[in-house]
Amino acid sequence: MLEHPAFTRLGRGSDDQTEQGGDVQNGVTPDDQIAVRTVEADDRARLEQPDVNVNEHAADSDAKDDLPAAVEAVDAAAVAGRPEVPEGPNAAGSGDIPEPAAEGGMPEAPSTEAPARPDDSKSGTDLGNPPSENLGVDGPEAVDQNTPTELPSSGYAERVAEHDKQWDTAEGNLPPGPLPDSAKDLDSEAIESLNPDVRRVLEYQGAAEYIAEKVDAHPWLKPVVDASPAVQRIFTAIDQGTGHAHIRHGPMGSDQMYADRVAYLEDPAQPDVAKREAGIDGLNPAKKHNCGREATRIHDAEAFVAAFAAAIKLPDVQAALATPVEPTIAPPFAVKVPIAELLGPDGHKYCSGYRLEGGQEAWQARKEWQKARALGEDLTDLPEPRAKPIETFEGGNVVIRFKSNGKAYEINTLFVEPPVADQ
Repeated sequence: MLEHPAFTRLGRGSDDQTEQGGDVQNGVTPDDQIAVRTVEADDRARLEQPDVNVNEHAADSDAKDDLPAAVEAVDAAAVAGRPEVPEGPNAAGSGDIPEPAAEGGMPEAPSTEAPARPDDSKSGTDLGNPPSENLGVDGPEAVDQNTPTELPSSGYAERVAEHDKQWDTAEGNLPPGPLPDSAKDLDSEAIESLNPDVRRVLEYQGAAEYIAEKVDAHPWLKPVVDASPAVQRIFTAIDQGTGHAHIRHGPMGSDQMYADRVAYLEDPAQPDVAKREAGIDGLNPAKKHNCGREATRIHDAEAFVAAFAAAIKLPDVQAALATPVEPTIAPPFAVKVPIAELLGPDGHKYCSGYRLEGGQEAWQARKEWQKARALGEDLTDLPEPRAKPIETFEGGNVVIRFKSNGKAYEINTLFVEPPVADQ
């Protein structure tokens, strides 16, 4: 079997924030955990993608314009008093709690209980402010932004439109897409009988309403407030799941937030500024946030949605998502795939991130500095952590990890990493 070094399954794990080197758990690195199994390059069924047209968003608007009469008919058919359609057990955008590691860096057997979810009712403010602005601490100057400031439209509109036509939340073990208020009284039988195109348009409307309602409590929805209906529909579906890829590794906020995550252990998912600066995890407030030596993201909303939707279609990802949630069955391995496989040859241009400066000693120094700052202690004699931009993601990979929601596995996180030569 052909060994393909750029497309391989990694050691088991469910979160990208760890004590050592970004992916080290109890001294075991992904290289130590790589499975014997490799994947034939030709075995990967690819989602057929059209050529990218930078200015094309017509597929989204045309889909809406073709069906107004059908949608009106569905709206008129809603009958008062019918039971409300259930939207699934998962709280929107609640993220996931990192799995505890057992000996050897392997996660414990999956729980059959749905993970606890923090209160996300408070809105966030000043999400991009460095600590020197927020706390009055003598911090470093704001880092240079390595996200291009005049980047053209991502050109992923056609790709997203194609993914949108094939999008099925069941493939990702996600709850059904929300319906608009005008259709929420439809019973399950009526919803099941909907024409797929009509259902898709209703989900466009439902996604727009969902974003408008929740954007204050879920600041990571801000990048898609004015996005196309297709982007909003898929992004909303992701937000209804338990994963945090779109929260910690997506288009929310500025690159400064990710520099601060590496340097100061500030979680972009924590909407409360004071708690974020104190190092409190945004998805599990009972713990301190941790981060490896890198913090990365796909900083364009269209590109992020295209990558996520393409990742779900990968055979290895589908196999992982089909893993039964049982104590006697090991969690699925992580999957690694080239960025170009999901986003094309220019996909790396829409990725950015930061790396902690210094060697092993920088780890402990960062932890001591953050602890002292959280306690309001004098920082004069402590070396301040520094972050530097990752120069390129060309030739890099996307890492996809999984987590049980109590009933099935979902994509817990999806993040980009630079090529090995740059690490």
